[in-house]
Amino acid sequence: MRINWGGHQLELQTQLRSGLEVYHRSSDSTTRGLREIPPRTELTVTVWRTREDIDDHPAEPAKEKGWWAEDGGADFESRIDPDDSLARRVLEWARALKDEDLVRVYSYHSANESIFTLLPYLNQHDAGLVTVWGSGRLSLNRTVFSRFAPTSIRPIEDLIGKPMLQRTGVREPDDQLLGALHDAYVAAANVPVGGEWTDERFDATFDQAAGSTALVAHLRAWADRNDVALRYGRGKTTGPMHFDVPTPTGRVTLFSLAATGWIEWVFRDNLENTSGFANRDQRLRVVRAVATLFGVERAQDRADTWFGVNAASLDSSKYSDLTSLLDDTIAVVTAPT
Repeated sequence: MRINWGGHQLELQTQLRSGLEVYHRSSDSTTRGLREIPPRTELTVTVWRTREDIDDHPAEPAKEKGWWAEDGGADFESRIDPDDSLARRVLEWARALKDEDLVRVYSYHSANESIFTLLPYLNQHDAGLVTVWGSGRLSLNRTVFSRFAPTSIRPIEDLIGKPMLQRTGVREPDDQLLGALHDAYVAAANVPVGGEWTDERFDATFDQAAGSTALVAHLRAWADRNDVALRYGRGKTTGPMHFDVPTPTGRVTLFSLAATGWIEWVFRDNLENTSGFANRDQRLRVVRAVATLFGVERAQDRADTWFGVNAASLDSSKYSDLTSLLDDTIAVVTAPT
């Protein structure tokens, strides 16, 4: 790996290793071309970061460039200012998570010891919902939330007053936010890892995440009435349950329901391949209808990649409205070319 830093511009040269998995469903359209790059191709990546971007989304420390250990936060504690009440309060919060057997607590510091962090990792995964910086500041890890605690995203966004992106920064986390993050870690700890998915396992996991399996039963009954095929994905923690329908251009996944309570519609390389959803306006109509039904406010009017919502937020009185929307969606995707 070769990295060149030029002030505001970082150039990194490396090689893709064989078998690298690229998540082409990312909302960032610049990742689309990565799928066509052969293994072991030499790349040069240039990244620009504004001061505002760095402030809100600080880069994660690279552990291979420094020291880290599962020490319960001892190294982190030795480096914080004894008079820094915020950093100490967040440290005690992380240790309380450990006392509840929700996390493993790691300390990290860079090779030159200018950066040090606290890492409350999930027991079943080598990552955490948050990274704690030396000042007590937090970085929220959206990808980990999406996988292990998706139903916690919106409540936390309401508390911080902005969307949760990957590594969104929170300058001074208060007790209310730390309490919500504790609840998110509890939810994440109940997500099972590994094994084949069955209806029983999916229902049990969904019930823990959403508090009820009524929506799952409703959607299974709807699928049975409409000859929609159900299959489970291979995700260790989410499933998900895919609802597949045949179309004139081939089988597509109408939507997917994750065991963690998340429901999503995937357009790229899926629904957009049908004649009905090749039209962006038609995709937008569905996204707007879903957002209205689930009471979701969207900062951007987009329907290019995927759209997801928290299934637990839908009141049971609106289940029939959801299946009516799904009926309309089937009519669109199965329309003749």
